Amino acid sequence: PNIVEIHDWGTAEDGRLFLILERLRGKELAALIRENGTLTPRVTRTIGLDHLRALEASHAVGVVHRCLLYTSD
Repeated sequence: PNIVEIHDWGTAEDGRLFLILERLRGKELAALIRENGTLTPRVTRTIGLDHLRALEASHAVGVVHRCLLYTSD
């Protein structure tokens, strides 16, 4: 949960690397904020916990991430 599934990866004939990822439905966080303004504490908590669960799961299987980015428009 909370992590996109990778279906395949490899190198194309022209040498470019590729990933085939699960297609997700939903809204980007930036769009949610643009549409609703400040998020409620409950929504913020839910989103934050989802992110932490994803990090926990990835760390449990040895995945090392470089960084988590936050950008504001």
